[in-house]
Amino acid sequence: MRATIDFCSRNTRQAVKRMWGIIRQAEGGRRRAEGRGRRAEVSQPSSPLCRLILQSRIGAAFMQDCRLTGLPAALFRALTPAAEREEVLQDLAAEFSGRARREGRLAARLWLWRQLIGSLPALARRSWWRGWTGFEPGASRLRPGGVAMERWIMDLRYSARRLLSRPNYTVLAVLTLALGVGGTAATFSIVRTLLLDPLPVAHEEQVGVLWFDGSWTQQEFLHFRPTFPGFQAMAAYMHGDQTLDQPGQPLRLVRGITVSAELFDVLGARAFLGRTFQAGDDVQGEAPAAVISYGLWQELGGDRSLVGRQLRLGGTARTVVGVMPPGFWFPSPTVRVWTAASLNPEDRVGNWTLVGRVAPGASVERMEGPLQALAAALGRRFTYGPQWDKTRSPAITPLREFLVGDVRTALLATLAAMGLILLIACVNVAALMLGQLNGRGTELAVRTALGAGRQRLVQQLVLESLLVGALAGAAGQLRLAGHDAGGVQ
Repeated sequence: MRATIDFCSRNTRQAVKRMWGIIRQAEGGRRRAEGRGRRAEVSQPSSPLCRLILQSRIGAAFMQDCRLTGLPAALFRALTPAAEREEVLQDLAAEFSGRARREGRLAARLWLWRQLIGSLPALARRSWWRGWTGFEPGASRLRPGGVAMERWIMDLRYSARRLLSRPNYTVLAVLTLALGVGGTAATFSIVRTLLLDPLPVAHEEQVGVLWFDGSWTQQEFLHFRPTFPGFQAMAAYMHGDQTLDQPGQPLRLVRGITVSAELFDVLGARAFLGRTFQAGDDVQGEAPAAVISYGLWQELGGDRSLVGRQLRLGGTARTVVGVMPPGFWFPSPTVRVWTAASLNPEDRVGNWTLVGRVAPGASVERMEGPLQALAAALGRRFTYGPQWDKTRSPAITPLREFLVGDVRTALLATLAAMGLILLIACVNVAALMLGQLNGRGTELAVRTALGAGRQRLVQQLVLESLLVGALAGAAGQLRLAGHDAGGVQ
């Protein structure tokens, strides 16, 4: 008798469940017809038949069996939008009840947790957006219609799958664009560093390079070092690459210059770590010192304790007294080490270049008087032959003009050539895409037959092109990985 009652009870509950589903569908259709944006009262159905069933003992038992409790129900209730909350919870409760009877409550509980974990990211994102903006969209994945962003994401995923299904076309298009993008980006980075960006010099308009007939000697520089007429400070430097010898590593050549102690003061540059050269570092008999670039410091491990240690440069153990900041360069972006000179008052080898900062209130363009005074002082102190008479045609060149010089025209021409190459690459890729489009007539016809409008078709094609361009841009920048813009190290 007991078994018969249980059997009848189960059959009755299943019938009520089916009836409840029909009523709920009818109620949902009525609510959607009344308007999607309005909060719907779904806690109790308006149908008299449904209310009569729920008020009965069978309906009460059914609702007790379908009730969701615990943490999953609380999370679903907190994160689900109010307009769909009761409908979603009722669907989950009905499915949970059926699984509990068929597979047991443990299996049903595991199924409920899987549903929660799978839905949690989307629900949490929607809940956060609703709390941040106070906006509840009228259409979402939980309600018919969708939103524009979801369509964009869908088309983006489809474009990615289509590119993966045609690897030959994808690789050819990406590599063609990458060559143009990479070359143009590398050239523009050099042009930007040399022509567009400010020089890594404080008040560069006050700094210039002295040029007489012939280069300067150590003897001449040391004679006028205390007071150069019209200049606040003067420094000398000479090009000289250095070999870097490290234990256990092959010998390597490093671009560098040999400088007097005043160079960084003339440029107005400060060290990133340690210090720059100071008075006495370039005197004969002092411990050899060196300042390295930020890029070289990174290559040597980026250890702050490197300052104060010795590096073997040019066969001489030199103490690293400082590291220059990122982006600093002088007189070329490729120079990576500055070594302190050991100046000899008797040395008359003319391989030195003088760079000076004019006195306050003066300008590089108006230095005729001080330069003539300097030329006269040179004539009184030194004797020159007719070929190397430094008392003739004294001049000072602004620092940027001296550093760039005739390279400006060559750099701009190279940039224009690389831009033309990029344009040719774009034309070739466009031809490839048009060839692919000719073979997609059937696909586009099917999408149109399924309801896709012209705007949606164009959107999908544009996204596919943008995806190819993004991949090409990323591939083009790989060649610059690990280097500063413009090659400044």
